[in-house]
Amino acid sequence: MTLTCLIFRQVLLKLTRLQILNLHANQISELFEVDKLVSLNNLRNLTLHGNPMEQTKGYRSYVVEVIPQLKTLDYSLITKQDRSTAAVFKKFIKRKHVARRKYD
Repeated sequence: MTLTCLIFRQVLLKLTRLQILNLHANQISELFEVDKLVSLNNLRNLTLHGNPMEQTKGYRSYVVEVIPQLKTLDYSLITKQDRSTAAVFKKFIKRKHVARRKYD
């Protein structure tokens, strides 16, 4: 399942004051689907557990980096350590992306 469905685009992203979003167990498989939530600037609590993407290495770090205003993810508080790990993860992914472009 992807977050590109009509309902998501036409309804959910217009809820700019949305603070809590539970998307657990929705068969969301790709981490990049989280990028679509970036425009929800007031989002503080997000639940994605039970989706296949949860098994992806770096899942928590990716979500924390993409949506930095989150206070909780999957019912767990986001700690300073989570934020530090997310920052390192971002640098690693950026370097890996640059390296790929260099050798492609």
